[in-house]
Amino acid sequence: MHVPEELQTLLAHYPVVTPLIVRWGEMDLNDHVNNVAYLRWVEEGRMDYLGRIDFDDFSGRQPAPILAESHCKYIIPLTYPDTVYIGTRVRELGADRFVLETAIVSARHKRLAAVADALMVVYDYRERKKIDATASLVEAISRLEGGQPGGLRTAGGPRLRPLPLEQYPVRIQIPTQWAHLDAAGHVNNTHHLRWGESGRVAYLLALEPDGWPQEGQTIGPILAKLHTRYFAPVHFPDTVEVGTRCTDFAEGRFAMESVLVSAKSGRPAALVRGEIVYYDYQKLVKAPLPEGYVERVHAFEAACLAGA
Repeated sequence: MHVPEELQTLLAHYPVVTPLIVRWGEMDLNDHVNNVAYLRWVEEGRMDYLGRIDFDDFSGRQPAPILAESHCKYIIPLTYPDTVYIGTRVRELGADRFVLETAIVSARHKRLAAVADALMVVYDYRERKKIDATASLVEAISRLEGGQPGGLRTAGGPRLRPLPLEQYPVRIQIPTQWAHLDAAGHVNNTHHLRWGESGRVAYLLALEPDGWPQEGQTIGPILAKLHTRYFAPVHFPDTVEVGTRCTDFAEGRFAMESVLVSAKSGRPAALVRGEIVYYDYQKLVKAPLPEGYVERVHAFEAACLAGA
């Protein structure tokens, strides 16, 4: 696959590079590509890589990977039209899991647009349990990478752990749909990210009684990082309850955490944590949080929980 010369240095360490055309329908209300589209591109690159090592059969006849945790750091907003090149490699390899690292490079900007990693667990879908990677899988990875990757480290910072649902001040319910299911027989991982996004938007709408975003508003929140931990597959039919809270305030930023709970099982299916930065959309620079914002959020959450 031909990579433009001006992008080759950025993608030199990735044995699999997947070109994708940015679609107009991937843009959102903020006039740039929606955050979930980046993770769909990451998934495309991941499946391309898994196909190269013959590890993409989800029929249950043989072991296949399952996504346990993902991280994405957004570097620049992208817009239509553009072409992105998705570089994928195995960065770390453990006994029963491996970390796939992904770089998203914009042809239009000739620079890195985002970086992501995915913790993949080797899984027996028939027996529904983790198993060790086979020697043939390790050999296939080593052959593609030109050598065996390093051992597994703790990836992406602290492990996410959910609070009980009733401790999240804003809660919404979202039914699963048949079209959410993928070839692995459960809801595709990117829908969890959509549900987390819906939880964040519901929270911001409840926080802003005059509406959000307000007409003419040029400074507001933008997603800088996304960290998702998956606990259990979700199926159809089911209803997912999404609880959202704000936490970890710092200068110009804070985190929004959404727990996704399956009504069918009564257990958490995933935890989605977004790092939010206040951003000036006209000047394209970070901005400080509005005066009194932290105190207003704390008062809002206390009132929600008191009335729950």
